[in-house]
Parts: sequence; C-alpha cells; structure tokens
Amino acid sequence: MPRIVITGDTTITGIVRSLRARTSGSTPAWEVIDAGFNTWMRDLIDPTSAVHVEQPDYVGFIFSPRMLTAWGVGNPDSITRRRRSTRG
Repeated sequence: MPRIVITGDTTITGIVRSLRARTSGSTPAWEVIDAGFNTWMRDLIDPTSAVHVEQPDYVGFIFSPRMLTAWGVGNPDSITRRRRSTRG
C-alpha cells in the first residue's frame, strides 16, 4: 500500500480528506496521512515528525499563495534581488 504524508503551511485537512475519498477503492489502496497544520518546516528536519516517523513512499507539500509569493516563486528576479540585499 503506497503511503503519502501531506504537509504544508496552511490547514490541509480538506485536501487530505479529498485525497482519501479519491483514492478509496483504488488499486493499490493508498494511505493518506495528515501531518497537521503548518508543519512543513518541522517535517523536513525533526526526526519525530510525521514524515520521519511514518516513513511514507511520498511526501506532498501544499503551500498557500501567501507563502509562494513571499518567497518570490514565479519571479526568479525577486529571489536574486533578495539574495543580493542580504549580502550587503
């Protein structure tokens, strides 16, 4: 049974519930695990997090538009400018 942990910077319960519904009855059966609210950074580094404890086959990251625009995703120039400004 493939296992996937869903993590992110926002409430992901609805997405997890939807994935569980979409994969129920599929072959092979999937186990979809909710890592919890705003746990994505912890899930990457903490050995007690769901990603490390559950040892899934896949990890899905759900990021809100707020998070993506804050990091300049979709605009590589903003990342370059930020990097230059921090080197001062």
